[in-house]
Amino acid sequence: MTNSQSFKASGSDEPKQGQEQLQATRLFNEIASLVEQQQQHVLADLNRVVTAAFAQNDRLLQSLTGEMVSLLEQQQKQMMIEAGRVVAATLAQNDQLLQSFTKAFVQSTSELRDRIAHQMVAVAESIRATFESAEIDAKTVGPLLLQAGFWLPPSAPLGLLYRVKALSEQGDASPELVRHAFLAYFEENHWAELCAMVEAWEENPRFTPRMAVIQDALEAHLAGKYSLSIPALLPQVEGIASDILAAPAGSSVSLLRATIQGEMSDFMAAASRDILLTLITSPALYGGTKSQSQDFRSENFQGWLASKGLTEGQALNRHGILHGVQVNYASAENSLRAFLLLAACRREPAG
Repeated sequence: MTNSQSFKASGSDEPKQGQEQLQATRLFNEIASLVEQQQQHVLADLNRVVTAAFAQNDRLLQSLTGEMVSLLEQQQKQMMIEAGRVVAATLAQNDQLLQSFTKAFVQSTSELRDRIAHQMVAVAESIRATFESAEIDAKTVGPLLLQAGFWLPPSAPLGLLYRVKALSEQGDASPELVRHAFLAYFEENHWAELCAMVEAWEENPRFTPRMAVIQDALEAHLAGKYSLSIPALLPQVEGIASDILAAPAGSSVSLLRATIQGEMSDFMAAASRDILLTLITSPALYGGTKSQSQDFRSENFQGWLASKGLTEGQALNRHGILHGVQVNYASAENSLRAFLLLAACRREPAG
């Protein structure tokens, strides 16, 4: 059983425990209601008996002598005494029933609480084991991700990590297979994971002023117009990094490096933060030739990338794209990389 499966199994008793608590509360309410109804029926019956007796006695009073009146009064008093005894006995019986049920209910609740506490300990242990396993897996798949030019975003579920891990366990995983796995994961259900990731940015004050641009880029991406989505997103990465650091824009590499170091978590860093810090100084992202170099010309840039083992569709070279040197950049994986760069800056500001 995998760690994710053990986690699901350990948490599967929670709905059952909630149902047991609900059933106990419902039983208590039903018994209390029955006791109250019984009391009401007894009092109603007594009221009818007493009322009928008084009515009969009133009729007799009109024809009986004073001696009979005294006898009837004694009879009425005796009836009231007996009625009081019946009511008292019924109330005492009901009180004992309620006390007995309350004791059983408290005991049941205590046992349920102990069971829940035990299950919570088991769940916490499962989560800890899952995180430890994820850290180990991240170190295993990190080199593969680096070769493929991808990294795990902060919001990525463990399912994406496990997909890449499964490739690594095959022993013949290539960067191309890893790139395909990333695209396949985010493309499912018409890019549902990507849309959910972008939607989560809407309430982040760092992203809110830029959401119109980001939403337009997302629409272009979903329509397969990657030549529009990519250049729309790249400047937003630098702008958000500038806002986070409260530093002037312009030095894109240093801004992005400082932002990644401050924003991305230590968790699974070997498959996320550490890879991205390496990639931003490589031709795959922000690194490249100097602007004075002959390679930094559109007719030479493709060949220069090829010498680094990259095609234009595999390299999101910020300088080459925004300076008009890399012209064949439009690909689904490059557009996805641009969104993942934004996700690296996504942590909510403090306060």
